[in-house]
Amino acid sequence: MSRETKPKSLPACQHIQLGEQLQAIRDQLFAVSDTINGAYSKSTKAPAATKRAIDGVDRLRSVLDDISWAELPGDRWSTHIYYRAGERTAEEVERVMAEHRRNEPDCCADAPTHPEEGR
Repeated sequence: MSRETKPKSLPACQHIQLGEQLQAIRDQLFAVSDTINGAYSKSTKAPAATKRAIDGVDRLRSVLDDISWAELPGDRWSTHIYYRAGERTAEEVERVMAEHRRNEPDCCADAPTHPEEGR
């Protein structure tokens, strides 16, 4: 039986896509949390469970941020991949993707240049 070899790293475009997906999940969890916190007392299990879910997404983002820092040298990495930081986010993602495409022109040909494209 042959075993499929997994890649040892992800390209910048996949890190950016994961960052956007995790940000969307986090935003949705905050909306869920607002609804639950408005309906239930903090002493019930539901508010604590939503906080744990948000904390879990935050831990995953932190781990992936550390991994992307190790995998994407120099101009191919940015803190904006997994964390948004105001107006510079789109510019940072565009810079990272431009550098990625220069180094790997055949990778992720259909990936958006701007993180909001394709929505």
